[in-house]
Amino acid sequence: HQKLPQRVYASLFSGGSDGDKSETTKEKPMSTQPVAASIKEIKAAFPKMKDSFFVKCLERELPLASVAGAAAEELMAENQELMAKVAAMEEEMTSLKAKAMEDEEVKPDAMEDGEEEVTEEEMMKFAAMEANFLGFMAGKQTEVEEMIKTNEIIGEGGARYNQIKAAWGNEEKLAEIEITDEEKSEYQRIQDFIASLGNIAREYKTDLIMDAEVLGAATYNKVNKAMKENPEIKAKVDSLIVEIKEKNTEEDGDTVTDTL
Repeated sequence: HQKLPQRVYASLFSGGSDGDKSETTKEKPMSTQPVAASIKEIKAAFPKMKDSFFVKCLERELPLASVAGAAAEELMAENQELMAKVAAMEEEMTSLKAKAMEDEEVKPDAMEDGEEEVTEEEMMKFAAMEANFLGFMAGKQTEVEEMIKTNEIIGEGGARYNQIKAAWGNEEKLAEIEITDEEKSEYQRIQDFIASLGNIAREYKTDLIMDAEVLGAATYNKVNKAMKENPEIKAKVDSLIVEIKEKNTEEDGDTVTDTL
């Protein structure tokens, strides 16, 4: 056996325990696990995603084939966030409406303690004015939503709007998302419109109150005072407002035309 190479001799007479194990170990097939995408690859494929998205992909060691699915999930989450913000905006408009009611209480004459009770006709006129105002504000709310969701300049709709909103005020972040001058102007136009809604609401409601054919200041004050003092009158007026709004909806048209 001295003439045989040691390795050959061992394979013939030692049962192949050590030698075979060594060979088997060396011949293990290479792993086919997908390779995690690099930051350069992810940014090249999805240049308009946020930095936080890139970090998540790197932390999860996602291959490039899986990044597209993650991007879709991210955009869906952003759209859900946008819808939540729109809902919050709607609540804010409801608050503006309530504030307008308080702020615009006009007092042409001091009311006598023994004034007459509020009539059905006065409550109906008050309710019609409120339904008119609510219809006007609902139109403004829809206008804001359409500005955001179907904007031709901010081409990615709600997701792109959210992206700009998150970076707004930070020039470095705005540069990262590659915002254009046209997008900047359009985003600012939307913000200016939203900021103007408070004044628009107050002016519109004041015009309704002061219009004697619609309601009149004296009738407004009389009914408003009665609603604050008598829960039953308030419940009655609120019910009338709902009825009028439903009737307007069934007739397929707001009773208000935005002429501002």
